[in-house]
Amino acid sequence: MIQHGVFDAWLADVRGRKPRALELAYALDLTLPQNADVMALRDATMALGDADVAEISADVRDLLQFAYDRYDALRDGIFQRVDFGNPSIFAFERVREGERLLIVNNLARVSQPVMFRDYVGRAGWDILNRVEFIFPTRAQLDAYEFLWLMVDGQEYHLQMERGFFPARGGGDFVFALDLSFCRRRGGSVRYGRRAGWNWSRGWSIRCSGWRVCWCEGLSCST
Repeated sequence: MIQHGVFDAWLADVRGRKPRALELAYALDLTLPQNADVMALRDATMALGDADVAEISADVRDLLQFAYDRYDALRDGIFQRVDFGNPSIFAFERVREGERLLIVNNLARVSQPVMFRDYVGRAGWDILNRVEFIFPTRAQLDAYEFLWLMVDGQEYHLQMERGFFPARGGGDFVFALDLSFCRRRGGSVRYGRRAGWNWSRGWSIRCSGWRVCWCEGLSCST
């Protein structure tokens, strides 16, 4: 269960329009179901007014909305709480056929550790930062930080095998499954570039094995 003091402090920061607290409330509003078990959180997120939402960075809103639109599990997936043993961390899965998403939220005003327990060693896909990773034993989340993670990354690889994984933004950028795939179609490879969109974080991808690189010069609609 979430500690009352932690929840009350976060709610006070939401009402006080603290940027990180508002971002977390907006993210929870997108990821939580209409479920009696989480009504306290839903009431807090639904209290966000237009003025509050307007104070959230447009880049952050676009980033979250794009992910929400892309993954059906965020809208109608089965909801299941996940206990990481830290009462300041509110984590849950949203699951439907072909998608298993793990949502991890730090509701505290201070940094908190997350012990991933049964997920350790599994492959994952960071939805918001678009990076493949292996679940570590432990991660440290900043105040009001949240993670949207796909467990096993299966849906991601299916998308890659179909050829194109469109990027968000106004430019003509796609991800290429491998370098030759990109070059055969007249594109040029970009390594770890933040192209086409102002990401909330930088890239930490090495182009080797199953390469995940920017491919510039091809249309997302190709």
